[in-house]
Amino acid sequence: MNPTHPGIVTGLMTFSRLTFALGIITLLIDIANPPEICVTYSQCVTGDPNMRGLFLIAFGLIGMISVFMADRKIRNLLIAQYEEEESSTP
Repeated sequence: MNPTHPGIVTGLMTFSRLTFALGIITLLIDIANPPEICVTYSQCVTGDPNMRGLFLIAFGLIGMISVFMADRKIRNLLIAQYEEEESSTP
């Protein structure tokens, strides 16, 4: 593990969590304010809310899972390397 590994993992995880949180906020705002579709000046109907937040939520979740899995893999490789060095030392 190089000295920058914990900082990189923390930064990527923070970015993923912020993206996830932004997705939730965007989704809530979109659901609370559905667009109105007006055919004439007197007839307006409420349309379906936009689901832009779902894309941000999915992107944030994929990022968090990816960072978690990569960090775990690197840690397992380092543990295996350390155990190998210890077992070969007389």
